[in-house]
Amino acid sequence: MNAPIAPGRAPGPARLHVVVLSHLDTQWRWTLRDTVRRWLPRTVTECEAMFERHPAWTLSFEGAARYRLLATHHPELFAIVRRRVAEGRWYPAGAALEAFDALLPAPESILRQILCGQRWFARELGRASEDLFLPDCFGFPATLPVLAAHAGVAGFSTQKLRRGPLLRAARPIPFAYGRWRGADGSELLAALDPGEYGGRIESDPRSDPEWVARFAELARLGRPRRLLLYVGTGDRGGAPPEASIAALEACLGEREGIEVRHAGSGAIYLQTSPEERARLPVHEGELLLRLHGTGCYTAKASVKRWNRICERLARAAEAAAASAEALGHAAPRRRLEEAWWRFLGHQMHDDLTGTSIPAAYRISHLHLALAANELAEVLLDCAGRVAATLDRSGPGAGVLIFDPLGAEREEVVEVACDAESSAVEDGAARAGSRPRARPV
Repeated sequence: MNAPIAPGRAPGPARLHVVVLSHLDTQWRWTLRDTVRRWLPRTVTECEAMFERHPAWTLSFEGAARYRLLATHHPELFAIVRRRVAEGRWYPAGAALEAFDALLPAPESILRQILCGQRWFARELGRASEDLFLPDCFGFPATLPVLAAHAGVAGFSTQKLRRGPLLRAARPIPFAYGRWRGADGSELLAALDPGEYGGRIESDPRSDPEWVARFAELARLGRPRRLLLYVGTGDRGGAPPEASIAALEACLGEREGIEVRHAGSGAIYLQTSPEERARLPVHEGELLLRLHGTGCYTAKASVKRWNRICERLARAAEAAAASAEALGHAAPRRRLEEAWWRFLGHQMHDDLTGTSIPAAYRISHLHLALAANELAEVLLDCAGRVAATLDRSGPGAGVLIFDPLGAEREEVVEVACDAESSAVEDGAARAGSRPRARPV
């Protein structure tokens, strides 16, 4: 649904918010090792050189996992990033641990992506992020505004719905800038047509007939004249083109009724007033693609299976840990957090979807298996601590059945036992007159 806005006066000057980004795929046509050894260092060193030459631009760079890789493997470069963040020159975009695929992960994984990312940004960089920054993902479910708004995120942007004149979205893009509403009424401010993340500025946008026409159409519709423009580089990171930075610096400010602003990717949402927000159009529903990536949801089934195993084990392990903690045992919080980080990192949009090279999946499979093993150990350890508190004074050996869902259900449970000396009972009622060893 795209709710209409009655035509009327468009208050204030038109504003073009320019976001300068460096987009880096952690794995795609290269591996995680290549990112650590080559693309991350290159991004920091090239951008730092550009900061020295051009004082009026800010970089938006997403993914807490990449920042953590920098801090671990290149602490001297991470110190540069931390200093630039403090100066307001480098913006930790995107709120999440990784630039995750939004369709395959469980809802809890998306919440954990944001929780882990925001906690890390706040702890290590002294600030959190305002936006969900997913420029390169392959479609977005109707649940995303509900989850992101619940996690405290203000806005969302992507460039994947269009590439130049080619519409990749399954349906027409509902708006360039508006409100994306979830089923429970939660909303995200959303920029859905910002141009490609590898876009360039070669001259003042105010002299571009396309931008003039877009602002004129918003005025005709009575909508706030607010638009977002991506400028930058991808998919191997690095610094944006210097010519674009110089052109941006030259056109900042208001002229001819259009103001060009530049800041981190979250600024446009914070600078949208309540009155402007009320006048923005509304979209309800999913934002899927008909082109690009549509086959990736059946590709590389092994990594999808491992991801789901990790998600289920994480849920069970945390439930068991909470039960054990309620009985006085210390919860293995660090082990759980590290396991979440290990497998959430491989929900990246070119990893979980199956679009990366074979060498990348040798790393993915290893990390996912390590996470699954860690979570299984936590589950068994904590369930064992709960079992140790049970009354075992009666005859025979008991079996503890642990249900992590917290809801009544009926399932088949298999127990290995001696058929000659075992019986199944429900409370005081004997389940059968003869000992049974079949699954019950």
